[in-house]
Amino acid sequence: EGAGGELHHDVEAIDLEFPPSFPNLMSAYPDPPDFTHFIEQFICTLDYILVSNNFELEKSGATPTREDVEKYTAMPNECMPSDHVSLVCDLKWR
Repeated sequence: EGAGGELHHDVEAIDLEFPPSFPNLMSAYPDPPDFTHFIEQFICTLDYILVSNNFELEKSGATPTREDVEKYTAMPNECMPSDHVSLVCDLKWR
């Protein structure tokens, strides 16, 4: 999605197939962030922490809201030094 709210239809998902031996992966964030990349021309979720069912999520770090970033127009800015959001979580081995 562009900063003005218009959708970029030229961006498509990649359909990947993994061999059966590849572990089943899921997002470590129970509710995926609204975005992990925020520049004026492109706002989307590009970054993930993927885990197998061998791990249990203990907690995940907060991510900024659109309102947090829009105060500064986009990322990076004086409070957010990257154009990507840092994703962090504590995992416990099951």
